Amino acid sequence: MLRQPRDTADSRALNSRQGLMGRIAMAKKLNPQEQRLETDGLSISYFEAGIGDPIILFPAKDGELANQLLKKLAESHRIISLNLSSRDFTSPNQIAEILPRALSNIGIKRCSVMGISTGARPALALAIAGPECIDRLILLSPLHLTEGTELPDLAGVKSATLVLVGTRDIPGAIEAGRLCRERIPSCHLSFVYGASHALAGDRPEACLDPITQFLEQGEQFIIFRESQVIRP
Repeated sequence: MLRQPRDTADSRALNSRQGLMGRIAMAKKLNPQEQRLETDGLSISYFEAGIGDPIILFPAKDGELANQLLKKLAESHRIISLNLSSRDFTSPNQIAEILPRALSNIGIKRCSVMGISTGARPALALAIAGPECIDRLILLSPLHLTEGTELPDLAGVKSATLVLVGTRDIPGAIEAGRLCRERIPSCHLSFVYGASHALAGDRPEACLDPITQFLEQGEQFIIFRESQVIRP
């Protein structure tokens, strides 16, 4: 009679590691595919890649500044990158009001949100309009958030928030990062040493470490860290 292998802790750990490696390999092979979110008369094209808990990405209008970072995140998360150049897109507030319903159509009830550069404004609008849908908020070199301009209600952001800015970033992003730190109730600000406005392209690994820890820990990440400079 053949004996069944014993279900030991070591075998379970091995199976878990093998399953993880399989998922990572799958994510690396997955090519982003353009699709469309359509609801309430709004139509937005988006690219999707990766597996795991969803992250909704609002990229910079002048092109993707975080390709290497997003490839790494797609190994453990489902990345939905929205194309806000859609003709049907009129304002951050409009998309923030409609997007939760559109996301539910593709099976996303709750997600984390990332805004890069000019994409920070719609990311904030979504976090304010649909706090029950947002788990974590991440802003990389945020723009269009300075004193003297019409600002969103930053105090209305209920989700834990991580802001990363480069030490060689443009003044508008540095000011926006500090403004978020002052006004968002649960916000951590870090400066990435030596990085310019394209900080995720300049220092992808330096950005990946705090982002992955923040996604795992959320509020606890903020409680146990003070604003700091991320050095090499």
